[in-house]
Amino acid sequence: MRRLQREKKLASMGVFATILLLIFVISSASADGKMFTSHPLSDSDTLQKYQWTDITFTDIAGQKQSIADAKAQGAVVLHLFTIWCPSCSRQLTESTKLLKEGGEVTVISLDIDPKESEKDIQVHITKNGFQGVFAVAPQELISALSNEFGSEITLRIPQTIVLTNDAATYIGAGVISKERMRNAISGYL
Repeated sequence: MRRLQREKKLASMGVFATILLLIFVISSASADGKMFTSHPLSDSDTLQKYQWTDITFTDIAGQKQSIADAKAQGAVVLHLFTIWCPSCSRQLTESTKLLKEGGEVTVISLDIDPKESEKDIQVHITKNGFQGVFAVAPQELISALSNEFGSEITLRIPQTIVLTNDAATYIGAGVISKERMRNAISGYL
């Protein structure tokens, strides 16, 4: 009797594991059904293709700007983050290290949590000593980035995109080291 109960329990656990796997696979697909993919470093598309770089945002200092404006000054590292995300804070630490090395690079960090304000961001960056350009991401820009890189770009944070020369390259989700960011922009600097 116990053997039969144990076999039933194992079978139900197998069904549960299969369901979880299916949920993961389905949730990993973007709206068009394709798995999230990155733009390789060799991507030669021009920034003219990336109209999202022209969408303006107001940084926490009250300055209106766009990613294209920053790109005109040099390479751009773009992060999507929230202040409640520990991995995002580790990412912003890595980006601050990159900025302290110098070079023609701008780090723009866009907060994608609609509940967080410019004041919340200011407190967070002051408390942690982060450097760069910080702003609440406008919904238009979030939508455009989702269309370009897949909806997962706002679901798994932090996210990093590097703009160099005439290419926008998706680097990845999670914490990207200062060295990896430096390598991604090294041909530009």
